[in-house]
Amino acid sequence: MSTRQDSRDELSALDILKRLAQVLNQADQPEIRLQPFLEMMLQTLRDLCPDIARAEVYLRGDVGTSYRRWAGLGVPQDAPIAPEPKSSAALALTRREPVFPEAESGMVSWGIPLLTEGEALGVLRVDLPATSSSLPAIQAALLALVPSLCLGIQHVQSHPFIRALVLSQQLVATRTEQDMIGVVAEYVGKACPLLDLTLYEYKEEQFVCARSTVLAMPDTSELTDFSTGPADYPLSTAIPKLVEGHPIQIDDVYNTPLIAADKHEYFHAQSIKRLTLFPLVVDERVLGVLSVADQQLTPNELRGLQTLSNHIAVLVQNRALFKHTASALDEIQQVYRFGSAVLEAKDAASLLEAVYKHFSAPPDELALETVHLNEAGNPLAFVTQALITAQGSDESAKVIDVATYHLEAYAQLLEDGTPVLINNIDTDPSVTAPARAYFTGRRLQALAAFPIVLDGKLSNALTAAYFSPHIYTAAEIRLLHRLSEQIGLEIRNWQLLQKTQEQTKQLSHQVRLLESLYETSRQISAGLAKQDVLRTTCKNLAGALELGYAAILHCEQASTGCSVMAEHPAHLETEAPITLDGFGAYQHLQRYQTPIIVQQIESAGDLLGPNQERFKALGLRSMLLAPLLVQGDLIGLLVLAVTETVRSFSQAEMNVAQAIAAQIASSLRNAELFGEIQQRASQLEQIAAFGRRVTSTFDRNEILRHLVDVIPALLPADQVSLVLYSDGQPRMRVLTLAEDARTQEVRWPAEGSSIKEIVQTQMPMLIPDLPSSTYSDHKRMAAEGLNAALLSPLIVGNNVTGAINIGHKRARVYTPTDLTLLQQVGSQVAVALENARSFDVAQQHAAYDKSLSQITIRLQQQSDLRDLLQQTMRDLGGVLGAQRARVRLQTNAGPNGAKTREPEE
Repeated sequence: MSTRQDSRDELSALDILKRLAQVLNQADQPEIRLQPFLEMMLQTLRDLCPDIARAEVYLRGDVGTSYRRWAGLGVPQDAPIAPEPKSSAALALTRREPVFPEAESGMVSWGIPLLTEGEALGVLRVDLPATSSSLPAIQAALLALVPSLCLGIQHVQSHPFIRALVLSQQLVATRTEQDMIGVVAEYVGKACPLLDLTLYEYKEEQFVCARSTVLAMPDTSELTDFSTGPADYPLSTAIPKLVEGHPIQIDDVYNTPLIAADKHEYFHAQSIKRLTLFPLVVDERVLGVLSVADQQLTPNELRGLQTLSNHIAVLVQNRALFKHTASALDEIQQVYRFGSAVLEAKDAASLLEAVYKHFSAPPDELALETVHLNEAGNPLAFVTQALITAQGSDESAKVIDVATYHLEAYAQLLEDGTPVLINNIDTDPSVTAPARAYFTGRRLQALAAFPIVLDGKLSNALTAAYFSPHIYTAAEIRLLHRLSEQIGLEIRNWQLLQKTQEQTKQLSHQVRLLESLYETSRQISAGLAKQDVLRTTCKNLAGALELGYAAILHCEQASTGCSVMAEHPAHLETEAPITLDGFGAYQHLQRYQTPIIVQQIESAGDLLGPNQERFKALGLRSMLLAPLLVQGDLIGLLVLAVTETVRSFSQAEMNVAQAIAAQIASSLRNAELFGEIQQRASQLEQIAAFGRRVTSTFDRNEILRHLVDVIPALLPADQVSLVLYSDGQPRMRVLTLAEDARTQEVRWPAEGSSIKEIVQTQMPMLIPDLPSSTYSDHKRMAAEGLNAALLSPLIVGNNVTGAINIGHKRARVYTPTDLTLLQQVGSQVAVALENARSFDVAQQHAAYDKSLSQITIRLQQQSDLRDLLQQTMRDLGGVLGAQRARVRLQTNAGPNGAKTREPEE
């Protein structure tokens, strides 16, 4: 192509771009829509280039990567809506670059992708004859046009949502449904054939009505109103789908439950078949539906309409809440005035009188009935407690017998908590002839009775009656219902006031009782359970509770009886302990650890067991036993008894007894702990003194004598013995110690004994019951009359030389603390015996060394061999303790053989 021809092509392309730029500039107009914009652009392109046989624009859909035709020229009617596979448009979308294939059948089909930031917004397809002279100009113009076209498409697509946000501000200024639909019509423009706004009305969460405002055409002001009831509008089937809040596409408005049946003719007259529904949902509650007819909506238009529908839903909800709140506020103010009058009333008559004057249409009779119940708890009669009329209070009592006037049905409703409403006694079929005669005798023609239930039972009834038929409104019903509730609360307050006054008297008595017991508690806490303090406690308890006897019993561990630590008056302190065997009350206290009352001592039986006669001898009639508990352990009993007449103990007296018992038990345990601490300190001092004595001597007998002296002072022991044994020996030496320092020694086999195990494990043993033990040495100890034993190893360094044993004739007499004390004594004894043994060995070595030294000196002084040998034998015999010695000498052999001398003796 020549240079001049290129210039003409570029000029043609420039002209095309100038004309198309004017079309693109129209994208700035707010009312422009995407499809008209694209069709205008394609038509302008075809006007400039008549050779174009076909032009299409495909844009991506809302979901996935599918594309559909949005505008086209010269497209056959049967052409698919999406790009054909393997076409230039499909290839351009796949490759993300323009596709200009060679001509086929005299035509060329170009595909140019509409790209924005690397993503394919759509594709432009253009078909031209292969012989067209405008191919280069059109190709150059299209390549230059595509970026601006992408921007224009995005710009037009953003208009609907932005306009929706602007128009949503205008919804706040609307007052009616017609104003709301006008704002929506302004948004969708003139292309929409019909808009419909339907709002649902609810009453107590039940759908009651659907109001609809239809704008026939956006360019007209004609509005049509519809109103349907719940039977005509099956909302229950529609709500599950509407409550999701997503737009719903309806392709056939005549066969869907989402559209009311009475709208079908209207839609048919307007040739409306397709609708897009936008549910108005707030907090999963459907408030209505906004419908748009026969519109192909872009994603941004969908978002815009959904934004408007959300604003409409919130606006409708807020206005409904405001209306409901204003109505409720008026009602609350009225209820508040009634409530204030109820609270100021002192009795039933003044209560009704204060309330009656606040009725806007007061009843002819306002009465408060008291309900009498039979043994089965069913209403028997209604007695007028107070009655007020326009003339004032009526003091005459009226009794309504339920059975006589056949009012059982009404009484049953009231008992179930359901009000009774009779608008016209003469025409109400539920009123029996006897009941109608009774009401007529009282000139009553309308009656409302509301139950007042206290503690789950029908207590009273509030009745509002009229002398002429009267239809009770919803406001009157709510008012009477709330008034009955407030009167019920006031009756409860009166009952509570009376009960409180009675309790105040009881509390005053308890305060005086607690004040008198405070000093007792203080003395117990400070006295460490001293005998005189416990006696004073018993005396104060008997006086404060007006009792004839009080005692504190202490149960020692592993004992079969309880000793009397203190009592008032003194009777049992010097006698034998209270027997626990067969004492049923004691077993009950051990198991349940709560106070027990013996109502009549004479008939107590197993509760007192063998102690019954002892308590009867004291003149006791009724008894309260409270446990003395310390960390769940029963250590004694607190006994409180009356001596004059049989009477029951109150809960307050039981609480006082339990509180005092807890303090006494704590004081007793503190005294025991204090005694144990003192005893432990004394034992530690004795052990330290014992250690000093046994480690200051090397005399084995003296060590054993000190051991015999210290054991009885530390631990209960009927026998003390030392066992000397080393691991591997077949027998062990058992040294039984006595107070007169005479030691008896026997030898027992080590196999099967506990001593062998103690030596091997270096662990002590506490044997609470010797006869049940299987060790051989324990059986021997049991045969000697012992029933409990402590055994501790004698350890020096890592060596065990035996064990120290103590035994007692009483079973279970030893504790783990006793075992610890014996271990400390055993450690000191082991060290002392080892020191004595080491001292004896050292003395023996010294004597041997001295004797050998003297023998050497004397041998050196002898010159004669015979004298030397005889002196040697005498000295060695003296050192070794030998009675006879022999020396054999042998000389070296000569040439003729060995010669031997006779031995010297």
